Amino acid sequence: MSSRKKPSSEAPTTPTYPTLDRDLTFTAKIELMDTTLMGLRRVQSMGCILSVVAAPYSQLHRLKAALSTTGYLCYVIHGSVVYVGHGNDDRHFGERLSRAIRNRSHIYVLYASDPRFDKPAAAYLEARFIDRLHEIGVPLENQNRPFGSGLAIDTGMEQLLRQAEALLGLAGFRPLKAVGNDSRRSIRSLSTTRLAEGVEPIESDEMPSRPPNSNVYRLDFQGMHAEGFFMGKSFYVEPGAEYALELRRGMSRHNKRRRKAIEKYLQPIPEIDDRKRLRVGLKCATMPIAAKILTGMHIGTKAWKVVQ
Repeated sequence: MSSRKKPSSEAPTTPTYPTLDRDLTFTAKIELMDTTLMGLRRVQSMGCILSVVAAPYSQLHRLKAALSTTGYLCYVIHGSVVYVGHGNDDRHFGERLSRAIRNRSHIYVLYASDPRFDKPAAAYLEARFIDRLHEIGVPLENQNRPFGSGLAIDTGMEQLLRQAEALLGLAGFRPLKAVGNDSRRSIRSLSTTRLAEGVEPIESDEMPSRPPNSNVYRLDFQGMHAEGFFMGKSFYVEPGAEYALELRRGMSRHNKRRRKAIEKYLQPIPEIDDRKRLRVGLKCATMPIAAKILTGMHIGTKAWKVVQ
């Protein structure tokens, strides 16, 4: 039988942070690459698949070089406002922010070599960070809640979220202290319309008009009725489009979440059981995404035919 060593009376060399379980402690190690918490630093824990690398935004090139992953990331940019995003390792972090904001900000990137931290997981952390920061009154540059009211809380992901928050805190991300006096902080309302990345419902009275001389596209799939058009790079599906209720095999978790979130906008079609009708229009990042959402199948651009 192995004997347990008597706990050392010396102070711990690594900081601890409470987890969801009050009887446990979350231990992590901070690596100060510039010997200061204001420089490039990394936070890691044996108890979490995630790590954080952080730096002033002006040192972004060094931060990217320190990332030991080619997978998906979730990141937070913190200056006069906070911006949360996710993407892969070649993402242009903070491209939506003005140069003045970026130059006075710190960036924190959550990453993992574990394949379980995939695109849906990174998107989940992004959405939950935005919701939680909004709830406590932190000024956010994000204009939307990524999943709106359609995000289903996942117990396992919530544990990862708490661990991610602990790692960010150890790396120096403390928005309530750094942004200013929270008694004077204004809370900006966030839109909850964007259901998931690449899909946004548009009420009928807010649908843009089809640009003059542009093509009308009709869905050519099992007799389903749906029409759409391009405006800029986005593809708009007109209100009243039919939506297949059956979900076919091979759909990714990401697309399943998109479809799940859109179900509240469906209306029944008399005497038809396998389809419903969208009472709203959809703004989609691409034409194939629109086809996947409506049909529940991995069909691409060829599913849409020009009718005008």
